[in-house]
Amino acid sequence: VKSWHCCKLRSGAMAGRAMVFALVAELVFKQSAASPIEVTLAAYGGADAITNRLFIAGATAFQLDFQKNYNSSLSQRFGPPIINIPNLSQQLRLQLLLGNSDSKPQTGVRTALDFMLGNGGLPKVHGLIGGG
Repeated sequence: VKSWHCCKLRSGAMAGRAMVFALVAELVFKQSAASPIEVTLAAYGGADAITNRLFIAGATAFQLDFQKNYNSSLSQRFGPPIINIPNLSQQLRLQLLLGNSDSKPQTGVRTALDFMLGNGGLPKVHGLIGGG
């Protein structure tokens, strides 16, 4: 899977970010393959104690909802996906990494570079969403 260019979101709730994830998954990674297609995305932004919890909860909810598109046992247990992605490759597997910029440009750039370069034992990401 080839890398794609970064999206930067200046504001908006996790629902907006989830839509970006879904569109990326549908438009960029819609393909068929015999073995799983591993895609790693990273999301980061400025976070304090309260927004950090909401950010993590939203990202976790998105990941679970995304998996319901291809994992029938999750769909049976939690209901159909909120964001339905038609024609999604059943081989696509999404890993989502979360990071924090502390609302400081230096920290944000360092976090983004760590994600893109795979520094500190992190896997290299295929896409980066965030900023601020």
